[in-house]
Amino acid sequence: MNLKTKIVMGIFIIGIVLIGGWWIWKFGIYGTTKPIVPPLKMKICSQDSDCIIVKGDCCGCSSGGTATTINKNFEEEWYEKLPKDCICLMVISDHPSCFKETRCINNRCVLRSKEEEQQVTITTDKTEYEQGETVKIIVRNNLDKSIWDFTSCGDKPFWSLQKLKDEVWTEIDFTLPSGEETCELIACERRESKELKPNSVIHYEWNLTSICEWPKAINEFFKVEPKPIEKGIYRVYLTYGVNKEFHFFEGETVYSNEFTIKEKSVIDPRCSEKVRGIGNCEAEEVGYEFNQGKGICVRESASGCSFEIPFWSLEECREVCEKKETDDTYKIYLKSRQFIPEQGISDTLKSAIATMSPEQMHVLLQFYHIPGNDERSKLSNLNVTLCGYIHNNAYFASVPAGYLTEICNLSFVRWIGEILPDDKISPIIRESRIPPEDINPDGTVNLSIMFFKDVSLDDASQIISDYGGIVKGRAPITNALVVIVPKESISTIANEDSVHWIDIVPGPPITEEESG
Repeated sequence: MNLKTKIVMGIFIIGIVLIGGWWIWKFGIYGTTKPIVPPLKMKICSQDSDCIIVKGDCCGCSSGGTATTINKNFEEEWYEKLPKDCICLMVISDHPSCFKETRCINNRCVLRSKEEEQQVTITTDKTEYEQGETVKIIVRNNLDKSIWDFTSCGDKPFWSLQKLKDEVWTEIDFTLPSGEETCELIACERRESKELKPNSVIHYEWNLTSICEWPKAINEFFKVEPKPIEKGIYRVYLTYGVNKEFHFFEGETVYSNEFTIKEKSVIDPRCSEKVRGIGNCEAEEVGYEFNQGKGICVRESASGCSFEIPFWSLEECREVCEKKETDDTYKIYLKSRQFIPEQGISDTLKSAIATMSPEQMHVLLQFYHIPGNDERSKLSNLNVTLCGYIHNNAYFASVPAGYLTEICNLSFVRWIGEILPDDKISPIIRESRIPPEDINPDGTVNLSIMFFKDVSLDDASQIISDYGGIVKGRAPITNALVVIVPKESISTIANEDSVHWIDIVPGPPITEEESG
């Protein structure tokens, strides 16, 4: 190799090194895009199986990127959202998100390592609050040794706060009001760390009435006025160490579930008043009052000599007190239909019960908000099982038919309705668009039939056999069977209460000879 060739090769190698160094300096070692935070609607879940791990950026863990987790129903929409024009490293990523599992915690899909599940956690009691409500923060130390918190200033709580802005978690520098008209930042001295002993819990209550949020550039007087916390999506986090005098950079940080803060509702005082009679007279009067638990106006009567009547007409009560649903707050979106259900038990469900008289059945169940732990306990006491989250506070659920009225009377339950057979069938089947190549020569079709999670696959297999079908395989994670059934039996199988979803299995036909 002559000298000229060596010089050219040397320049070429140096160029590659410089370009690579610039690429890493500009974009970091995890791809050309920052990890993207999925919108809240994509993260809502009711059980671990609702969640899947997906790329956290356009590169993903297989190409030097990151991972995140979402509800499996939004997988296609998520990948359409990711950028397409990025440069990725052809190496397996060492980002922490690539070594975690997905979990459904407080109705949100989150990534958790096995170590995190066994160690320190910070959570909130709910996932949705109004300004002025109280957030209950729970910190658990599951370690076999004490931990100490880290706080930069003595007048700050032991936890910190972040808000989701433009899909990026942003730090909120704040203190809590002390009752004065203004908040003053006189000094910032680190207080003594609080100890949390092994296998113990701390409960902290944070009132959302007001907060002292400090701007990045504090004015010369170091004063701000308390103000209501802005609406948005937040999370709290805790930085802790395993010794009392640890430095911040030596600490571990754990994040809570996400939670939403909404604007405080402005309520007419009459909406909290009741129809009541005064005095021991036999006169009777009828009026209307607002049932705050159900969120609806109801007709009530009272006896007495005189009366207090919040509303004389149902129309006025509804106009003043009932929440308007023009923003589709309670709209249910299924692949077969979209609708805003009326409050109560649907007429079709009442008719179905009168006809079939089932002991336990699967229904659509909608709440005024996603139920918390106490509310889930009340559902469990009535033998209600939530089988999968849809959206807008609606679930697939298993309920005892004999207790529908008691379930609907729970203050947080909005509506109970029937699951129609068409709700369970893929559009390609329902609209008779099955490709000819997916129909077997004998007229049978290859299907994936998902059953509700409270149905055993042994019972599901028996149902398929009853319709002359053949079970080819099982998918325990999704509680589904891969089957061969006569094409004309699909609609009848969809009538089975235990069936959740029916779809085509694409690919070469599976014949009975191949099934052995």
